[in-house]
Amino acid sequence: MLSGGDRTEFRRMAAAYFMVRKGKWLIGVAISVAAVTALIGEMTASLPAADASGGGDIPMWRMLGMSSALLAVSTLNQPLGELEDAAGQAWHRVRGLVLAAVFLGSSLLFLAGAWIAAGSEIVPLVARAQFGWLGIALLSGRILGQRLAWAGPCLFLAIAIYWGYATDSGPRWWEFTALPPGNSAGAFTAFGIFAAGVAAFIATPWRTKRLRSLLFFRSW
Repeated sequence: MLSGGDRTEFRRMAAAYFMVRKGKWLIGVAISVAAVTALIGEMTASLPAADASGGGDIPMWRMLGMSSALLAVSTLNQPLGELEDAAGQAWHRVRGLVLAAVFLGSSLLFLAGAWIAAGSEIVPLVARAQFGWLGIALLSGRILGQRLAWAGPCLFLAIAIYWGYATDSGPRWWEFTALPPGNSAGAFTAFGIFAAGVAAFIATPWRTKRLRSLLFFRSW
């Protein structure tokens, strides 16, 4: 548990972290995406697909679904550069809490917009997909750098739209953004990717180095 002074310092650090990242525009974008989803989320766009039909109608809420993950990982950019790399554990704890708070807040707003647009039936599907999108974004940020964390979700969306449907049997087993809410393969895929993304996020260089040293020491 943190003492009163520690909690005050932690709040100040969180406010500074959020201010450096211009938190007001993040809130504005999250609200705007939710409003757009509520207005046009049920509309469809005809896009090409690699099935017998050659194309399909994709609901707008499905394409907007990755927005919460993209907003969350945008907070991981480092405006202060190497100063943040050298920051202490408290700063990195704030980093993780801000990521979680932005993801939770923007996801709830998006879920509200999707519910208004398409009804309560899609809410479990959209909620499940949010975790998958965040996992992909975290993995993309770890592999490509945080400034390119958006690339992974965008690539997956293109793959899911074009190759995500089998000719007759509906969405493929890995297409967690379209499989029914009760589908176990879709849940396993979404939450498996989420777990991998979280593992990639917490595997900072100093943690990786410490783990390697422990494993090396124990091997002797």
